[in-house]
Amino acid sequence: MFCPKCGSQNQDFAFFCYSCGTPLEVIHAEQLVQPIQQPSSQPVSSTGQMYQSGVYQSMSPEMPAQLMQPGQHIQTPKKHTGKIIGLAAMVLAVIIVVIIIVSTIGGQSGPEKNKIISDLAASKDFHAVMNPLFAGDSGYSIQELAVVLEQKNQQNKTDHLQCKITLADSKIKCTTDFNLDYSYYDKGGWILDSATPVNKEKWKSIPLKGVDEETIKSVIQYDSFKIVNHKTDLVNGKDEFVVNVVTNSDMYSESGTVNLNFVFSGNMWILASSDKKTTINYKIIGKWQGMYDYGDGLVPDNYTINITKADSQGNIKADIIISYDENKTDTFHITGVLHDTDNKLSFDIMAPSDATHTQFTGILTIDTSNNQLVLKEDNRNYYVYLTRK
Repeated sequence: MFCPKCGSQNQDFAFFCYSCGTPLEVIHAEQLVQPIQQPSSQPVSSTGQMYQSGVYQSMSPEMPAQLMQPGQHIQTPKKHTGKIIGLAAMVLAVIIVVIIIVSTIGGQSGPEKNKIISDLAASKDFHAVMNPLFAGDSGYSIQELAVVLEQKNQQNKTDHLQCKITLADSKIKCTTDFNLDYSYYDKGGWILDSATPVNKEKWKSIPLKGVDEETIKSVIQYDSFKIVNHKTDLVNGKDEFVVNVVTNSDMYSESGTVNLNFVFSGNMWILASSDKKTTINYKIIGKWQGMYDYGDGLVPDNYTINITKADSQGNIKADIIISYDENKTDTFHITGVLHDTDNKLSFDIMAPSDATHTQFTGILTIDTSNNQLVLKEDNRNYYVYLTRK
């Protein structure tokens, strides 16, 4: 049989062309229902042979077309239809099996977002990492959670998630990365096995508010202050202040302006630099007395310091009289300057050597909390505390 579309030769009872796939059943039907010629007057032998043109022709089953009896219907072979039905049944069975397997491990999706957030809120591993970022304050919560990567193992009933998690409290907002590992249990569903931080060097904390007044007060330590200028850049973690300050005590008074520059580092504001433009009025001019007691029945050393000059730049002059045992007395004429320009309460003092004394050096400090002066000689390993007389 030849295909009417492409002309390829096929087996006589093929239903589709092996070359182009054209259905051939129509051709069979047309061949089978061709008009049957009326039997001729030629006789038919008793052996089933028909006499035609002087020769008996065979009517065996090998003939390509069977003669039909009147009223007989064409029977189309059904073997290919059975194969198609069987294949469809197999496909349906596979689909059902897949659905059953998938349904036993939580469906096509892993743990839902709300469950992940709830699991992290209860995870000790998660909080052990996050608590230090929020200075030990447990008042933070998850604001956003996005699954960046998911790797599910259907056979082992596990789900590996890489998540980007944003947390915040009232002061700080922090974006983090975590690897979460889940296992599925028939009676418990998805259970969080571990929460491991990743890419910590890329985590970023952003302050939600600037430096408060309590922090400023703890840094500058003046009796009173007033903010006269303030500039905050939360995105870049910078906070700048210009502050008027005033301090007044029995030992000194100070007033002026302080510039404070804070930066946000880690999880807190840190004072990066300060610039003071203040004026100090020292109130230490006069006589101060004190002694150092050696104990063990030894005669103590008595000190008298008479300060004659203490200006706002930290320059001082004084006479120091030290009485030793057996009524020996040494007198030193002292000059001094600020020990540290940032710390305006300590002075480096010195008396040059002369024919009687070696050089006298030390540090004289104003102790405002106790309203006293503290003397530390460089060649003596003790302090002398002096009060005003």
